[in-house]
Amino acid sequence: YGFLTRCTEQGNNNISVYGTGLICQKNCSSTGKNWAAAFNYIAWLNSNNFAGCSDWRLPNQMELYSIIDYERSAPAINVDFFLNTPGNLFWSSNSVKNDDTTAWAVSFGSGFGDHYPKDNELYIRAVRGDIVPGYRTERRPILQSGDFSGSGTTDIAIFRPSTGLWAIRNLTRYYFGGQGDIPVNGDYDGDGKAEIGIFRPSSGLWAIRP
Repeated sequence: YGFLTRCTEQGNNNISVYGTGLICQKNCSSTGKNWAAAFNYIAWLNSNNFAGCSDWRLPNQMELYSIIDYERSAPAINVDFFLNTPGNLFWSSNSVKNDDTTAWAVSFGSGFGDHYPKDNELYIRAVRGDIVPGYRTERRPILQSGDFSGSGTTDIAIFRPSTGLWAIRNLTRYYFGGQGDIPVNGDYDGDGKAEIGIFRPSSGLWAIRP
């Protein structure tokens, strides 16, 4: 995910996200609303034929994640396409399993996801078109640090097990590892730079990225 750099403005408050078939509302709700009111907001858009369409819906988790730009923050979204996006939490349509009082939300401040009580007042961005499948249950990426550039100073990094994404601030992004892996970065070859590594408890595998 992360198709944000390949968006197309459709005009009339629509943004097309290339690679997903998803159409997004260009703006978002002007205020936060509780989870029930979020569905009322969607119903209001449809009853008023917003942007000439009446099939808007509340996005699922993966649809929210698909428009995050992990190279930006606060907001973590391409502001050239998506206007007036606050760096705040946005409701998804996914209720937490076996808990009718909480639902999943995604932060466009940090790009992280978590679940929150449904009476919290969070923002809404409506979508329409093809459904982006998937469901994410991790609550936080794993925070990491190390001198990945060899500059003598520590770099900030995250490891997201669900996708194997390593994002090193102002440096690069890699895909290495996956769900269940534990990050074990360090300077394994003595060159003064930290290497990306993972330990896989299920098999005892240690893997260091060349």
